[in-house]
Amino acid sequence: MLCFPILRTLAAAAACLAGTPLLFAQSDDFNDKSDEGWTRYDPLAVFGAPGRFSFPAGGYELHSTSSPNPSALGPGRVASVRMDGNYTQFSVSADVVDWDTSLDQAFGLLGRIRQVGLGTSDGYIFLYRPFKGDFLIERLDNESGNLIATGSLKLDSTKDYRFTFAGVGSEFTGTVFDLADTSAPLLTVFASDSAYTTGVTGLLVTSNGAQDLGAGDATFDNYMASVPEPSVAGLIVSGVGLTLCKRRVRISRAGRISANLPISSFPS
Repeated sequence: MLCFPILRTLAAAAACLAGTPLLFAQSDDFNDKSDEGWTRYDPLAVFGAPGRFSFPAGGYELHSTSSPNPSALGPGRVASVRMDGNYTQFSVSADVVDWDTSLDQAFGLLGRIRQVGLGTSDGYIFLYRPFKGDFLIERLDNESGNLIATGSLKLDSTKDYRFTFAGVGSEFTGTVFDLADTSAPLLTVFASDSAYTTGVTGLLVTSNGAQDLGAGDATFDNYMASVPEPSVAGLIVSGVGLTLCKRRVRISRAGRISANLPISSFPS
């Protein structure tokens, strides 16, 4: 379900109400060109289709290769998760600074992920599908994606964006911002589900091609994961989105100015 324009305005303002709306637990700007503290998930490497994790221009690039056997192994996919933060209530964000526009793929954020492994991962995902021009919130059950909510928005590949994903109780909010103006969200997607109550957060790239063929490639920056303060958690539960007020500026690998972020998704 998508919010009305007034809720989008409230979503942009909500995080600023208390001055410091989040209690930060994990963050990474990848300027050290390292993913120390992260756990890479590369389930198809043992089947001859390894992914790639690299650090162009201070970002974090996740690249998945084509699946050697989509019917048995699922799509090509990689993820990176923070196993050092197990959340009940969570807010996670990342800047998306680049993606391969030639690939039919999906990429985004993970929340309440548990039992990470081939055919075993559970939790929730907030994904963008460039070829379809939409965002999804899905529940993962043993790496099988079940659509909960969707919203339409076609992103401009020459721009940088911030994705946020938050969960409080059974309520979830996925939000998208243009980094040139983080005062108002471009899109907010709301969802409700109560299957999984705790888990870790992270980043995901997966193929979304026909018959699960193809690869995926996206670059993230300025990752943050935290527990929302009670005042902000109340806004999420009431259907008002969440954003971050803190900004920082850097040059992405494409030379653009960006402002301050494999679980298989099997997107529908």
